[in-house]
Amino acid sequence: MSPIKNKLLKDFKVNFVKDMGGNYLVINIPPQQKRVLHQLEIINRNLPVGIIPIETREINNQTMLYYRLNSYLSLSYYLEREAISGEELITILDEIVHILMQSKNYLLSASSFLLHPDYIYLNAGRQEVFLLYLPVKLPGSVNENFRKLFKKAASFCADSPQSLVTYSEEQLFNLQGFREEVMKMKLSVFKKGKKTKEKAKPFCLEPEVSLSGELPNEAEAKTSFLKRLTLKQKVMVGFGLFQIIISVVLLLLSPWLNSLGTTLTTYGGLVLLIMAINLLLLRFLSLKYPYFKL
Repeated sequence: MSPIKNKLLKDFKVNFVKDMGGNYLVINIPPQQKRVLHQLEIINRNLPVGIIPIETREINNQTMLYYRLNSYLSLSYYLEREAISGEELITILDEIVHILMQSKNYLLSASSFLLHPDYIYLNAGRQEVFLLYLPVKLPGSVNENFRKLFKKAASFCADSPQSLVTYSEEQLFNLQGFREEVMKMKLSVFKKGKKTKEKAKPFCLEPEVSLSGELPNEAEAKTSFLKRLTLKQKVMVGFGLFQIIISVVLLLLSPWLNSLGTTLTTYGGLVLLIMAINLLLLRFLSLKYPYFKL
């Protein structure tokens, strides 16, 4: 059992114990110190999120509070090794504020939490925060205790947000105000990130709009369609003229054809010849102009 010295608990004996059951922080409650028993019952029966469970043991007529730490490490451990960035620290402190503000829903006193880096614990991945609750009346207000916690923790992080450092100096510093400042800071970071993403987008001119209000692709498609339509009309007119020319030629040659005799056979052969020529012509037009259909 090794003693832990800290001004916050100068009136209590605090030790770190390791046994077969695990790692514990043990606080010895002086006989003259009154415990708030119903708070102990609340914590043991319905453990609030973010609070380390308490086991009470009576040893040699002394009350010992055992806090099982499992594999948690203190906030001081990370701060002293500069293992936490300013951004991570603010996330941790914001979670602490959340735990403190939620404690009133369990009839607990926010000023009874031990707000010191030595008594604030994080799990291995630093994703969860756990606080120690001492079921006795402690001096000082929760706002003032949290202000001291912030200043001490921020002194280890060179990149602590200046807006929060400035707010911590205000006379009316409080938990709600701290959360509001954190929200403002997050909103500002979000807006800056959004602007950065917009600047990163490739430059692209807006498509020009013609006087008729059509976009380039629409205008081009319309022009192409009109060109095809005009060409098709020309081809059809040409094909029609070809039929007229054939008819005129047949009319002019009719006296000569009549002189040949066997008129029916002759005209039948001419009709077949003209039909063959027309089919070849249509075949040629369909290959040259795929969109051409009669």
